[in-house]
Amino acid sequence: MILNPFIPLPIMGVICVLLLIMKRRGAWNYIKQIIIVLLIFGMNMRLMIPTDKAIVVDNQVDILFVFDNTISMLAEDHGTDNDRRIDGAKKDVKKIIDAFPGARFALITFNNRADLVVPYTMEGDLVLETVDNLEGILSANADGTSLNISIDKMYDTLYHNLEISDNEDENFAKGGIPKRIQLVFYISDGEITNHESLDSFEDVSEFVDSGAVLGYGTSSGGIMKVPDYYGNYETLKYYNNNFDNVTARSYIDEDNLEMIAEDMGIEYYHIKGNKDINDVIDDITDQIDDGEFITREAKMEGYKETYHFFAMGLILFVSVDYVYTRLKMRRER
Repeated sequence: MILNPFIPLPIMGVICVLLLIMKRRGAWNYIKQIIIVLLIFGMNMRLMIPTDKAIVVDNQVDILFVFDNTISMLAEDHGTDNDRRIDGAKKDVKKIIDAFPGARFALITFNNRADLVVPYTMEGDLVLETVDNLEGILSANADGTSLNISIDKMYDTLYHNLEISDNEDENFAKGGIPKRIQLVFYISDGEITNHESLDSFEDVSEFVDSGAVLGYGTSSGGIMKVPDYYGNYETLKYYNNNFDNVTARSYIDEDNLEMIAEDMGIEYYHIKGNKDINDVIDDITDQIDDGEFITREAKMEGYKETYHFFAMGLILFVSVDYVYTRLKMRRER
């Protein structure tokens, strides 16, 4: 038996004494007051009794990063200093990895094609090292951006990982190995430049417990300095319809990003600066800590909460007393 009070006992004791000092008129009314105080005190005690069937919150996490490695992610319109979008995204990937110690991580990148460049691993440094080396694609090789190209690779990766997790559940159930939570962080500016319409990501949602679509860039846009074959960076330019050589600008497309988030059943966040990712991490870790994803009753030694019995007793007692008092007042009229 364990006591784990919500409010420290000395403080709760003072509160209860004050509630009893404010004595109601009439013996029966004071008895009811004592009962209510005792129920509040019992609820606060949070008595936990031993049980051989404990409720377990499974919070083993697998995180899939889907990283837009197209030229537009090199646009210089991130944060107050107009850093490159891709550099802001790299810092945010590091923050996410640091926030989930013990998780497994995987990385899909996409430009002309989508590739699983890092399969699920607990080596977060390997993901970081790979992300740090992302620098878009040579402009001479770019075929135009398509967000649709990432769908099949995401589906295959999440499905295969879920299949492995289910097998682990079946084979190691006696050892208490739980199904893992699958999070997806989709990192992009949402821009489509190959004239395709956006396909649905709904099929992917079947395997996604939570995560976020992270949008980078601004509506005012940014210029891009792109690498050439020799490793030099030049401002990207193109010839317009008047055959003028003009500087290219990239703009965030939040409509596309919001549609992707809606299809996958997760939230969209516009990441405007270095601190915005903290809110994303807080929202998702709160969901995990609250056991929102996976809870199960396991045959193992543990402790069972009892405070809700006192809470239900308090609600029932106060409700009955209220109804009784109202009926009595009507009869006295």
